[in-house]
Amino acid sequence: MKKTILLTLTVISFTFSTFAQETSNETTNKKFEKVLKGNIGFTYHSYDQFNLSPEIGFLLINQKQNVHEFGLSYNSAINTRRELSANEFMLNYGYRIVFLKNKATNIKPFISFIAGIGASHSNNNLALYNINYKVVNNLFTIQAGIAPGFQYTKNKFFLDFSVPFKASYMRETSKIKDSNYSYKNKFNDGAFNVGAKIGLGVKF
Repeated sequence: MKKTILLTLTVISFTFSTFAQETSNETTNKKFEKVLKGNIGFTYHSYDQFNLSPEIGFLLINQKQNVHEFGLSYNSAINTRRELSANEFMLNYGYRIVFLKNKATNIKPFISFIAGIGASHSNNNLALYNINYKVVNNLFTIQAGIAPGFQYTKNKFFLDFSVPFKASYMRETSKIKDSNYSYKNKFNDGAFNVGAKIGLGVKF
């Protein structure tokens, strides 16, 4: 658990410090190319569950052809019985180092350092001793990792595909408030996951 949290915080610190440094260096030049992009992500969990994550993304391509990527995703957790078990909104950031920059090819490999912060709130019913109680669940997630992949560009067209390897830390709080019964539980968990992500966008 502690190793997962430490790794997550380390990658988050690296990605945001890199963004701050490059932005300060290039703000005066204003040489960023911009891309508006839609993504769909898939993440598999070892406990018979997977995430589907549609995302709207915005890219800034700097003079070195490296990329700052910002995104807002909606993560739906679905188990192998195709039942929706949880969902959350997540803010994402990635710093992408692109290779083969000087080659005359539209397809270029990259490695991206990624980080995200997510949260969700839900109300459910719990039956105890033939009595239904209202349960309030709050979930907070931080995650970080690396995502190797490739990107294809031609004119204003932009396509990319990556395989994210992520470490996640999750804190869930469940509460039952009733005049006859009160309950509160906190649950912490860490995990390493692998997934796939594809995006399609346009330069402007």
